[in-house]
Amino acid sequence: MRHLLQNDILGKAMSEYLKTARAFTKLLKRHLKDRLVSVVLYGSVASGQETSESDVDLLLVIREMNEGHYRRRLLLDPIFEEWDRAQKDPKPFISTILKTPEEAQKLSAIYFDMVDRSQILVDRDNFFRNILKNVETRLIRLGAKRRRLGKIEYWDLKPDYKPGEIFEI
Repeated sequence: MRHLLQNDILGKAMSEYLKTARAFTKLLKRHLKDRLVSVVLYGSVASGQETSESDVDLLLVIREMNEGHYRRRLLLDPIFEEWDRAQKDPKPFISTILKTPEEAQKLSAIYFDMVDRSQILVDRDNFFRNILKNVETRLIRLGAKRRRLGKIEYWDLKPDYKPGEIFEI
C-alpha cells in the first residue's frame, strides 16, 4: 500500500482544480484563523483524475462550530461570498464536509479513500495526518486491498474473511 502522505500530486503540473483548492484554503485561513485545524483535499482532484465534471472536495476540521448542518453552513457564508466576488472566470464547484476535531476523530468510511488519495493543505499539529495514519494502520492490519470492478473501486476490508467471523476496523 502506497503511503498516503507522499503527496505525489505535487510533482504533476498543477491543475486549475488544485489551484482553486489552494486559493480557497488561503481564504479559509484568513477568515477562520486559529479555529481552522485541517483542510483535506480528497476525491478526483486529490488523485489527479479530475475531469471537466469534477468538483473540489474539501474536508474542513474547524474548532468551535455550532451544532446542526444549517448553522454550520452559515459559518462559511461570508467566505463563499468573498470567494464568489473575487472570481473572474467560472471556477470549479467547491464541496465541503465540516467536522469538529472531536467528530473528525471518529472513523468515517470516507477516510478509507483518503488514506492514499488525499492532499492535506492545512494540518495543525499533524491532527488529520495522525487520523489517517491510524486508519492506514488498521487497513494494513486487516490485509485490506483496494479492488476494481469495472469503473468502480472499493475496499475489500478483509480479503480472508470467513462467514460468521467478526472483525473490527
